Amino acid sequence: MVAVATSYYDLDTQKVTITSKPFFRPTKGEVTDIKHGLNLGLYLYGPLDEKLRLAKPLNLRIEHDDSGLVILDDLIFNVYGTGDTIKEALEDYKQALIEYYSIILEVSQNGISEKDALNLVEQYIKPR
Repeated sequence: MVAVATSYYDLDTQKVTITSKPFFRPTKGEVTDIKHGLNLGLYLYGPLDEKLRLAKPLNLRIEHDDSGLVILDDLIFNVYGTGDTIKEALEDYKQALIEYYSIILEVSQNGISEKDALNLVEQYIKPR
């Protein structure tokens, strides 16, 4: 449920606020301005699914295409999610990030040289 009259989103029962403070450490679920692109974004962290969680905040950009589709992406992993609403795009993004993590983990365990990518991913994604 998105409340138009207030600056709060209800994303899976987590209250999320919008603020324009450029340099602060967000609390759980806070949304803040992203200075690159000057569009609203959100910091995502906490549980991704039953097995994985984000260990530190991941800054997501929120964009809209010409048809109104919501696109969430990050500048670290270049993963994105889409949906008709922010909530749908967030769920799609989480699934894409979990798939990316699984691919990097599998490739690195098979001896293929993806250790740098795995090290970066493991800074953000941890088992629950």
